[in-house]
Amino acid sequence: MRLSTTDRRQYEALLGESSSPTGRPVVVVGEDLDAIVMPVRFGELVHTQLRLSMLDGPIVVGPDRDHLTFLTQPAATRYPLLPADLRPFRVWLVPSGGVVVLPSGDGAQTWRVPPALRTPPLIWSAVVGTARRVAASCATEWTVPDPRSA
Repeated sequence: MRLSTTDRRQYEALLGESSSPTGRPVVVVGEDLDAIVMPVRFGELVHTQLRLSMLDGPIVVGPDRDHLTFLTQPAATRYPLLPADLRPFRVWLVPSGGVVVLPSGDGAQTWRVPPALRTPPLIWSAVVGTARRVAASCATEWTVPDPRSA
């Protein structure tokens, strides 16, 4: 997706975007925005559940197409922690002060969901809560019985 000058200004206004030393658009995490990263397959399940709840917001597809980065409103605490039940699903937070490289039209990264002017970023706790529900569902559905207990 090539950004027009108008789109770029809108995204900058919404996300507070700046450029990295390489000239790629980035957003700094921690003050106005947080970011939750998860593998694509798991993230697609989370995104589907969020949309069923009528929630949507900016999501970046990583350069290797192996992860999704959900851009969220700031967490309720300055240094949020993810619940331990998300670790096996390889969900992690971009630390405060870290940067997320945004799509710039060169194809390295793409938007799964681009930012929209009248739609604020997702609520941090909604993404985490939905990820926990998906993880619990996956853990239940994908549980392999222990043959020693049979």
